Amino acid sequence: MGVWFNYWRFIAVQRGLAVPERMQEVADEDEQWAKEEVAKRANSSFRNMPLRIQHQAGRAIAYTAQGNLFGYIAKDNTHDVSETITIHFCIAKDGNLLTVFH
Repeated sequence: MGVWFNYWRFIAVQRGLAVPERMQEVADEDEQWAKEEVAKRANSSFRNMPLRIQHQAGRAIAYTAQGNLFGYIAKDNTHDVSETITIHFCIAKDGNLLTVFH
């Protein structure tokens, strides 16, 4: 969950822009762009991406190898993930990913 938002936060840092704290702070056109980028990357640069999982406050949170927040694992699957996972296939839906991983 929140993949598009975390991707936009990553891009904002790279571009020297203000980094939003909440999704509501992202301009509509930037939100749409980020969602389109997530869809493009779903089975290209995100494929075979290793993610490190941290469990905090009852949630599983995925981080990239570089330490960037990638997204939150759906609450129903919080206990189904180990300390590391690898994305094998994913479908983008409104800026989030439905993912097959191991």
